[in-house]
Order: sequence, then structure tokens, then C-alpha cells
Amino acid sequence: MKPQGGMRLSVHGFMAMQRMQVEHYNFMIDLDQVRPRLLIMLDQRLQDPYYLQVDKREPCIKFYGSKEAFMANLYGDLEQFLENYTQ
Repeated sequence: MKPQGGMRLSVHGFMAMQRMQVEHYNFMIDLDQVRPRLLIMLDQRLQDPYYLQVDKREPCIKFYGSKEAFMANLYGDLEQFLENYTQ
């Protein structure tokens, strides 16, 4: 885990990544999953930038790290992935 600070992108950071056409991978989530515990785990465990899209039509996490996206999709359950993921 990182000693401090996460890699969560703000809306402006996400838009900058879009303009630069940086590749990302979507992981669909339920809005019910977005709780403080999940946000803390995302912040502490992920090493690459990510954007949390809390849109009612298409809620997802946009991973900018292929390894983390691949592992999350293998688990299929975001919380379970985060509980077991160590860099």
C-alpha cells in the first residue's frame, strides 16, 4: 500500500486523460457498492490512476492500469478483488 494519497482522478483529470487518448478499461459496478469503505480501499490499494464514474446510466470504474483491470475482471467482485490485491 502507498503511504499516502491515492490515484483517483477528478473530472478534470479524467477529461485530460480522454484528450490525451490514454487507454482505459471499464469495470461495471452497482451504485449500491459505492460506500466509504470501498472508496478507501480503492485509494489505498490501486497503484494506477482510476476514475469513478457515478453515472446512473453507466456506473463504472475506469482503470488506467491493465493489470489492475484484468485482475478485477477475473475476480468479478470489486470488493473481493481489493481485499486480496497487493502490489
